[in-house]
Amino acid sequence: MHKNIFIKIFIRVIILSLVFILPFFVHAQSTQPIPPPLPSVTPPSNGETSSYLRWGPNGLNRGIPYGSVAGSPFWNDDWRFAMLYGKTINEKWLCKTKLNLATGEVYFLDNKDEEKVFDNDIIKRIIFYNTDDTATRTAVFISWDHDFMLNEQKVKPYLQVLNDGKYELMKLTTRIVSSGDSMLGTLRRYYFSTQTKYFVSGNLKTEPVKKLKKENILIYLPNSSKCEDWLNQKKIDFRKEEDMIAFFNYYNSQNLTVE
Repeated sequence: MHKNIFIKIFIRVIILSLVFILPFFVHAQSTQPIPPPLPSVTPPSNGETSSYLRWGPNGLNRGIPYGSVAGSPFWNDDWRFAMLYGKTINEKWLCKTKLNLATGEVYFLDNKDEEKVFDNDIIKRIIFYNTDDTATRTAVFISWDHDFMLNEQKVKPYLQVLNDGKYELMKLTTRIVSSGDSMLGTLRRYYFSTQTKYFVSGNLKTEPVKKLKKENILIYLPNSSKCEDWLNQKKIDFRKEEDMIAFFNYYNSQNLTVE
């Protein structure tokens, strides 16, 4: 008899525990963060995606088919997985992406593998990966909150971040539509030419570098004179991007900005 009473008490305890614990468990499950959906996007103003390049002064409805321009407008012609970050910490999307260097636009494939274009104002940071493995990144771009004339259109382009650390070397790569006469002089030919500008970012400022030269770089880096021995030992050539990346990595590792 005592055994039956014990069993009944045990069952009641189990039931009461489930009554109190289960709602908390369900609530915890329901409040787990849910990845945000893809944001609404605006297609190019000409109504087509990546078929025409807006070209000419602002206000003129003039366009040139991409197929009529030799070369590529993209940073990479292949669709690459990228993490796209919006204005808030919760706005991020992993999708196949291309960066148009002739317009400053971010192209992506949606859930139906349809090609679309983000509004220039939406994406603030792009991290490209070789594959869908997000452990290895290949390039990082950030939105430059600065009006820039590109192919006679006012855009906000993306700067490529070339190194990690307190001070960063950044690169702006653009594709400009150039034109010239054909060999026989009867037709006009169009092609993309590449232009590159460099910047130094640090201390809450992003400063343009007129030309990759030693004095143009060191002026923005506090106490950089302490790196002279390392620069001479490594035979750093300030005209070479790869040497500049190595130097910025070394400079940041020395904590020279801390007095």
